[in-house]
Amino acid sequence: MKVGVVGTGALALFYAHWLASLGHHVVVYSYHEDLATPVSCVFTCDLEVDGSVIRCPSKAQPPTLASSWCDPRDFDVLILISTVQRVQKIVRSELWSVLADADIVLLTSWHDTYSQLRDQIPSNILPAYPVAASEEWAGHLAAVGTAVLEYDWSHSLDARWVAMLGRLHELGFRLQPMSMRSRFRARFSTTSFSYAYIRTLSGHSSRATLPEFNLMKGLDQLRSLVSAEPDLSAGLDCLPLDLERLWMQRAGLGSIGWIVSVLMLAKHAKVDYFIDRLPVGF
Repeated sequence: MKVGVVGTGALALFYAHWLASLGHHVVVYSYHEDLATPVSCVFTCDLEVDGSVIRCPSKAQPPTLASSWCDPRDFDVLILISTVQRVQKIVRSELWSVLADADIVLLTSWHDTYSQLRDQIPSNILPAYPVAASEEWAGHLAAVGTAVLEYDWSHSLDARWVAMLGRLHELGFRLQPMSMRSRFRARFSTTSFSYAYIRTLSGHSSRATLPEFNLMKGLDQLRSLVSAEPDLSAGLDCLPLDLERLWMQRAGLGSIGWIVSVLMLAKHAKVDYFIDRLPVGF
């Protein structure tokens, strides 16, 4: 299948590498403000996923920007990996004139309710939560997680999206339909809490002064935010200890340990993004 991956950052690279390793033809685009720029489709580095290395086959160079974006229907699946704020910039840009009629899958995180997320994006975009984490630094790309995508069950009943969901399954994704009413916020708050606590343990931050993190307050807030998601709330009592072990033993934990180190030592803006939008423990 031919897949267009639009995005910046490690997660877009991860899915591009992973899909290419499964034999799909992948065209990757980065974007900056109102411009989409083709990025080389020649995948030469190895991708480490959960400690296992995927050997990525080489791909041909992508077509020129003008020809590649003239008809989004050239792609079997068009995947946008982005924050909602960046999606809104794309909608206001020239790029949207060639994307407005395409059905697009958005892989994103979001700090509020699902209905509010739907209000922020156009109707031709299907939002889903990717159960994976990836970081790229100094020429190394690592990922943890699975090919699972969580999406709202209502799309399984929507004729517009049934065919797209089928193509995502054919690509190799494992689809999990569920109520997403509070799922995005629960996922986001768990990440925010985890980043805040690990940052406290690491002592690293780009900011000269930080508000004091309160572990017990944070746990109480997190319980409230994830109360509607039994699978996320089940392990909250053990979460602080798990995070302490993760940070202290990171050197011997393969991909996940490396990702946490990169986040705390080099990706301060990403950590701040989660904490600032949904402070848990402050």
